[in-house]
Amino acid sequence: MPLPPAEATIKTGKKTAAPATGLPATLISLDMQARFTAEGSARYAASSVRIETPQGLAALGTVSIPWSPDTSSLTVHRLAIRRGAETIDILANGQTFTVLRRENNLEAAMLDGVLTATIQPEGLQVGDILDFAVTITTRDPVLKDHNELFLGPIVTGPATRLTLRASWADNRPVRWRKSATLPDLRVTKTRGETILSLDVTGLPEIAYPKGAPGRFNPLRFVEFSDFAQWGDIAALMMPLYKEAATIPSRSPLAAEVEKIRAAHSDPAGRAGAALKLVQDRVRYVYQGMNSGNLVPADAATSWGRRFADCKGKTALLLAMLHALEIDAEPALVSTNLGDGLDARLPLVGLFDHILVRAQIAGKTYWMDGTRTGDRGLQSLSVPPFQWALPVRADDSRLERLDQMPLSEPTEHTEIRVNATRGISLPAPFEVDQIVRGDQAVALKAQLDTIAPSEREKTLKAYWTKQYSFVTPELVDWTFDTATGVLQLTMDGTADLDWTSSGYELDGAGLGWSGSDYARDPGYGADAPVRLSFPQYTSSRETIRLPWNGKGFTVTDADIDKTVGGFAFHRKVGIVDGAVVMEASSRSLQPEIPLAEALIAAKEWEAMSKVRLFVNTAGHYTRTPEETAAMIARKPETAQDFFRRGNLFLDQGDYPAAVADFSAVLEKTPDDNNALAHRGMSLAMDGKLDAAQADLDKAGAKDASNFVVQHGRAALAARRGDFPSAIASLSRAIDLRKDNRYALFQRSSAYALLGETEKALADIDQLLTLSPGAGDSISRKITILSWAGRPEEALAFMDTQRKADPDNVALRIDHAMLLARNERSAEARDAFAALRVKAGNRAGERNSLCWSAALAGFDLDQADADCTAAIKAAPDSSAIADSHAYVALRQGNNALAISRYSAVLARQPRLAPSLYGRGLAKMRNGDTAGGTADLGAARMIDPYVALTFLEKPETP
Repeated sequence: MPLPPAEATIKTGKKTAAPATGLPATLISLDMQARFTAEGSARYAASSVRIETPQGLAALGTVSIPWSPDTSSLTVHRLAIRRGAETIDILANGQTFTVLRRENNLEAAMLDGVLTATIQPEGLQVGDILDFAVTITTRDPVLKDHNELFLGPIVTGPATRLTLRASWADNRPVRWRKSATLPDLRVTKTRGETILSLDVTGLPEIAYPKGAPGRFNPLRFVEFSDFAQWGDIAALMMPLYKEAATIPSRSPLAAEVEKIRAAHSDPAGRAGAALKLVQDRVRYVYQGMNSGNLVPADAATSWGRRFADCKGKTALLLAMLHALEIDAEPALVSTNLGDGLDARLPLVGLFDHILVRAQIAGKTYWMDGTRTGDRGLQSLSVPPFQWALPVRADDSRLERLDQMPLSEPTEHTEIRVNATRGISLPAPFEVDQIVRGDQAVALKAQLDTIAPSEREKTLKAYWTKQYSFVTPELVDWTFDTATGVLQLTMDGTADLDWTSSGYELDGAGLGWSGSDYARDPGYGADAPVRLSFPQYTSSRETIRLPWNGKGFTVTDADIDKTVGGFAFHRKVGIVDGAVVMEASSRSLQPEIPLAEALIAAKEWEAMSKVRLFVNTAGHYTRTPEETAAMIARKPETAQDFFRRGNLFLDQGDYPAAVADFSAVLEKTPDDNNALAHRGMSLAMDGKLDAAQADLDKAGAKDASNFVVQHGRAALAARRGDFPSAIASLSRAIDLRKDNRYALFQRSSAYALLGETEKALADIDQLLTLSPGAGDSISRKITILSWAGRPEEALAFMDTQRKADPDNVALRIDHAMLLARNERSAEARDAFAALRVKAGNRAGERNSLCWSAALAGFDLDQADADCTAAIKAAPDSSAIADSHAYVALRQGNNALAISRYSAVLARQPRLAPSLYGRGLAKMRNGDTAGGTADLGAARMIDPYVALTFLEKPETP
């Protein structure tokens, strides 16, 4: 049914003068017409396009027109080239179209039967104007005498003349609706017909409003329909599915139904089993030929073929559900045009999918036979199509599909890192990634395609991309068919990057950047903003830290708030020696007003810039494993020797430190810092004259080197000149106010000189720099005890315990201070409770033994604690030293000397043992031997007397 010749004429003339647009081709004119009759509809389109560039010639060099021969016919009115005053009629010159059947979506299992007429106009060149006019007449027997048409999308250029015309007899109930982006159309009535028209040149380009929902798409179109309401479409489709959704008795399909009935006693179980059969045992193939675009294959045919499209699968599922006495009906949906569907005219062509709406125990279930992986009704969620049209004989209307916020994450990442060996060493790194829902099904399908021989390689590559600092070692994945959960796992080794800011936590980020909703005035300027909904992701990272987390801090960035329709949660802290971080983001609604989005975008941006770090507050102490690893590396450069020399210095291996700093000076003789460190090492080793020479030389070159001041203080203290030691330490503190080493040493020197308040001031400054530092807490207790102020020591300890009630070391010191304050019953109970908690752990039993001995309290029990500790760790010199001290406190000097001598045979430079043996010898009448031991102990550690919480018996 081509349009009348008068309506199918291309008007030329002024249109050829349209200015060039700078594009590969210029659309000069576009004429679109439609005609509606009882025999169907006809759609006419004519265009004139000027080819501006070789790229435009390549794009327009082939003319193609697709149409469906089952329901449509194609008429080509004109194909001509205009070149100046010359017109070349391509069709009149004998060139013809080639008709092809090309299944463009065959790889997607779609057979639509569409034909394509194609031609390459001969002689076409840059500068030519190509005129083309065609009519497609459509009559779909399924629609009977109904008319509907979507005229669009209408795409024009900045100088295009656009003409639209549609007509129908007044006795036809055709309704029309234009998009908001088209100008007003003119409606005229003449000779019993309604005519709709538009003639306009140069329609402005309209941008898609940033972030707006799909219903604000600025495409230009006009839609026509003579369906009075959505229910008319449902009533038209109803007989098709009623006929198709039947099962012949004693057929193979009927036997499948009876198997399901026998296997499940409840409707939900039966419905789930029927859905599984349709999804898993009937593959998807779209059938669009021979009226198949709208008519479903019957259930028995689809089962026999073992393939069907959405219509056939819906009919098959309906048939089975009805046979199982389950209330179900078809429901039409649009997978792309759902947003705003309720504002459109009723058109069958707006729907591109159909599924099943079932009612079971008062609840509605939306069942889609084309999906895969649904585990039963409990796993079904409301589909994302926004509107559905139940297919029923009467009283059908669009039903809203309201999705709910997710109750559990679709993706959760769990990271576990064991950094207890030290921050500089490779750390075991484990990840579990849990995926749920459709994402899990899709990922499983992808993983299933990977050959077993390639699976490990592929998974390792995936994890390396996620965490470039991790070397994956063991990788795997599993899928739980009962829960629909896919789990990816990786165990590997990580080189953790502890920058100056610390180690950045993975998965802690919330919010995002780049949400720009600034819009120009005009169409959609106030449209709401769509959100990613429903969405729910979460992560958790646990990092076990060295030293049970002592001295570590973490960025305080907890969040629990809603911003722009998203609920954000993040909590981070150090618990039981590990950093634990959990974070999640969850969308709560599909869209928000623009004003709210503009505010939220700034907050999202700010949140995205927050980075969480675990850091060491600048005073990290290497673990024994780190020290051993660094010492084991063979030094090659001066820097290597210097680094290792510092390790030896920290360890107390002063001869080795001296050797390494000497090696540095051999390679770089002018390295003043190495010279200062060697002087410091010599002083610590008791080589006082050599130390003096190095320190004097280094100080002469650079008096601002605080290591020189440290070395001079160590030298003075070993000579018993504590005022000079204090002067040097004070100069070091002046050079660096947060010099923890100098503050600690100076507090000890002040304590030995009886300047208690100055000693306490230094310790309080240390506790301000590092709250809760165990060495500073212990030294403050020592200073107060040394000064004969045990009550203050106990009060201070009470405040520390309140801040850290589970700290075992603080609890042991508290028990010791109770004893020193003659609160024996409380002390005994506290020691007993700690003893139970310690069990056979050598370190804790040793601490109990030593602390009781310091207090001179329950020494027999202290001896028993040391004995238990020695049994657990027989090679520990520290425990053996405590055991000797118990004998000293018991007054058994001979036994103390024996025990101390055994310790010193293993570790000759253990200052507390030398000092303790010296005390025992003095008390046992060996003044010369005692004096020698005490002097040797002070040469190793000038402040060793403070260890015993009592003033020395000799200078």
